Amino acid sequence: MVVATQCLEVGVDLDLDGLVTEAAPLDALRQRFGRLNRGGRSIPAAGAILVTTESLAQKADDPVYGDRVRKTWDTLTEISTTTRVQRQAATEMSVDFGVDALDQRLRAADIDVSELVTPRARAPTLMPAYVDLWSQTSPPPAADPEVGLFLHGTERSAPEVSIVWRSDSTAADLADERRADQLAAILELVPPRNAEMIEAPIWAAAAREAAFGAAAACRGRWTAARPARLADVAEREDDLDVELSETDRKAFRWAGADDPHTGPVSAGDVRSGDVLVVPAEYGGCDAYGWAPVSRAPVTDVADEAALPYRGRRYAVRVTPDVAHWDRLSAALAGSDDPSLHDLLAALPVADAGVDAPAPTLEAGRASRCVRAGLEALREARTRPVFRYPYGLPRYGAIVVTRHGLQGAPRGYQPVTEDEEASYTASRPVSLEHHTAAVVARVEGVANTLGLTGLADDLRLAAALHDAGKADERFQLLLAGDWWNRPQGAGLAKSGRPSPRGAWDRVGLPRRWRHEARSVRLASTDPRLSAAHDPYLVLWLIGTHHGHGRPFFHFVDPLDDQGPQSLGYTFRGRDWATLFDKLRRQYGAWRLAWLEAILRLADHRASEDAEQA
Repeated sequence: MVVATQCLEVGVDLDLDGLVTEAAPLDALRQRFGRLNRGGRSIPAAGAILVTTESLAQKADDPVYGDRVRKTWDTLTEISTTTRVQRQAATEMSVDFGVDALDQRLRAADIDVSELVTPRARAPTLMPAYVDLWSQTSPPPAADPEVGLFLHGTERSAPEVSIVWRSDSTAADLADERRADQLAAILELVPPRNAEMIEAPIWAAAAREAAFGAAAACRGRWTAARPARLADVAEREDDLDVELSETDRKAFRWAGADDPHTGPVSAGDVRSGDVLVVPAEYGGCDAYGWAPVSRAPVTDVADEAALPYRGRRYAVRVTPDVAHWDRLSAALAGSDDPSLHDLLAALPVADAGVDAPAPTLEAGRASRCVRAGLEALREARTRPVFRYPYGLPRYGAIVVTRHGLQGAPRGYQPVTEDEEASYTASRPVSLEHHTAAVVARVEGVANTLGLTGLADDLRLAAALHDAGKADERFQLLLAGDWWNRPQGAGLAKSGRPSPRGAWDRVGLPRRWRHEARSVRLASTDPRLSAAHDPYLVLWLIGTHHGHGRPFFHFVDPLDDQGPQSLGYTFRGRDWATLFDKLRRQYGAWRLAWLEAILRLADHRASEDAEQA
């Protein structure tokens, strides 16, 4: 049995025995009936179309299909064959939805099919300048064209903001600017995942400041057990139905631990593409879906959303309410695993004198989930690390093993989703080995695509892409101390997470990027003179982690000649001018395609090293 929204119309190769569908425009119905006996089997395949009286009203105006549902139903009724159903003393209307048969009936009845299909939204003209602006990502340009207008038309708003509910933050936390760093630390350890997000039009998130905190402007379905997008199609702004009386409430915008845009925001500060984390106490959803009048806390599903990644990264949140309600070391006293007892002994819990939330039944349930989560740490690949982002240690902790659990599925996670994942692994990986693996991956892709001269440039970019990791400061960060530094080219990835404050101690500037250093070194590499397009080689090296289009956001006092500096030039061009040259030469789309070849080769090589 398959139950689906209109997403079943395209992109799924299913062969159904039967079909029941709600009435829709003719093109949508033909798509759906295309899944009925798709393989041409010798079965009596039949489908049923149901319609509501509201859809047949003379003034019916569906938010997606307009009046096309009513017009299509009337047409199908006109061309249908009517038969008597004896046992039910009723009539049955049927239409042959075979491709040729339906076309013949429509032509015979002189039906104008253009009046029966889904109305097309009007989109603005896509100007070349818009593509140039979109290709500049660091930083986004001040005049940043709204992508949703070109995807969904000018009459409908596109989902532009992702919203996440979390129970370990409160409205008081967001109102206190001093808590911003702590909230960012929590999200860095337990980052928002797609499975716990819903997407809403940006106008919905910022329509009214009162609606902002509770995500009350999001109209659609959401279940606590399995959150999803609002709908398969965009919604109209006039569908907004918000009647709340709260004053301004903030959300926390998550853009990455070191991104300056991360922090509490009000309605007027919301931008397209933001990931907004709001406290569960804001309400707005319940177990049955969207509930704008609900003030009950929304269920936090972050742990469930992170499960597919537990083979790569695993974190257990011991939140303040759980730490206060239940002494976890006592709750786990029945465990017969000594290593787990030792682990829990390091976790301070709240005592009776701590000013923390009172015990609740929900906290009791949470403590049992935490118990199961901590017990899973027995399968950690590396020793778990305790972090205390909630404040004093006795207020709770997050226990993290950055390399996941043994035997757990290693769900795909781009190495740039977590910055530390780009230079750490479950075991050390030499720079020489990683570089050779990326070169081999690039060669395989280039051969498959039939590239010629560009293949040589891609191969050279792969050979030089991580040269900047040989920086002595970075090697010290990976090795942990001078005595453990390997001989030769050094490490590409460390087998241990970086301790807190390690970047400052080794002398690396905040937001330092090894790609920028790689560009600096590649600019003087003798092999670059043999490249077909040395500008392209340098660009691919500098952008292989998605940064540097066209600026880097750090200053290195020991290197003022890299592309992060205004002093950088290569054959008379600075980094931004080089970007402009390549964009005109290759076009924004082809340049992005070439970037993707190297970037994905780097991802796959890192995954191969983890699985070896």
